[in-house]
Amino acid sequence: MASLKGQKIVVVGGGSGIGLGVATVALENGAEVVIVGRSLEKLRAAEQTLGAKGGVTSIAVDMTNEAEVARLFETVGEFDHLVSTAGSAPPNDPI
Repeated sequence: MASLKGQKIVVVGGGSGIGLGVATVALENGAEVVIVGRSLEKLRAAEQTLGAKGGVTSIAVDMTNEAEVARLFETVGEFDHLVSTAGSAPPNDPI
């Protein structure tokens, strides 16, 4: 994988599973990572998992709440990549 040094990556659903895996690899390749999810407790646990790598911030957001989504992007500011592994059933529901 190419270096991600100096790039900011926002990972929605970054508290566990595939999102946590994406965050791990991004950090290992030099990125600054923002993990996003509904559960602050789950995000804090993910921070502990990622902590030794540094460069991670977490933000609790309910992605079904438009005002919270707006706050997320105001808080994050400029970023280079957006990864979303969050989802809801049934498949293909709008974000």
